[in-house]
Amino acid sequence: MIIEFNDTGDFIRQPDIGAITGTTKVSVTWDDAWTGHEDCLKLINGNVVFNLNANYVNNRLEAYAPLAEQLDMQYHDTMNGTETWLDHINSVKTKYPKDAV
Repeated sequence: MIIEFNDTGDFIRQPDIGAITGTTKVSVTWDDAWTGHEDCLKLINGNVVFNLNANYVNNRLEAYAPLAEQLDMQYHDTMNGTETWLDHINSVKTKYPKDAV
């Protein structure tokens, strides 16, 4: 399979034909279990590196409470002098940190 990275080493796409100027194409092989994790790949010094946590944005979005609940937390925090919302956000960010590869 051919995958393509931009000039900062971030995964772009699996090109069918053609190329984007200034990108690097790399041939990789893996079993079907890896399909769907391409956004966890990074090109570093010519090596393809896999970092499952690169998916931290999606993980955080799934872990955050719905917006209506967050607004309710903020309302009650303002009224009661608590930090429920801040604690919730920090717990998600701690669980899914933005690590450098």
